[in-house]
Amino acid sequence: MLTYPKSHPISKWIKQAVNNENSKHLSNLKNLAKQFPEYMKKNMEKIQPYIRPPWWTPSVEIHIDNSKVEAKQHHERESQNANMASIL
Repeated sequence: MLTYPKSHPISKWIKQAVNNENSKHLSNLKNLAKQFPEYMKKNMEKIQPYIRPPWWTPSVEIHIDNSKVEAKQHHERESQNANMASIL
């Protein structure tokens, strides 16, 4: 939860839980902050969400060979093709 951007609604509550240590009644977030203080004080990277449309598909291909030998041959062929394409 600490990686959410500051604009996320829960960020306000997390900040309040971390800063409010002297409370008689602990919320779940305050209890987490109290039990794991070493994780709450770190400057964690904020991960920004990037939403893609439903029709988006990644442009990756997966190739699985039957043996290590075939995989090596395939890798060498593809590497050679990539090198030839970069030269042209």
